[in-house]
Amino acid sequence: MKKKAPRPNKKREKLNSSNRIGKDKVLDLLKKKQMESLRKTMDGDEN
Repeated sequence: MKKKAPRPNKKREKLNSSNRIGKDKVLDLLKKKQMESLRKTMDGDEN
């Protein structure tokens, strides 16, 4: 078994850059959900 290289994998980097848009969409959705739940807790409506 080969030792894992400490430097990042080039192929993986390329994949990540092409996946960046999708990840950003997911992150935006998560942020929106978090903000909504925060607003609910601020209003005292924890359902």
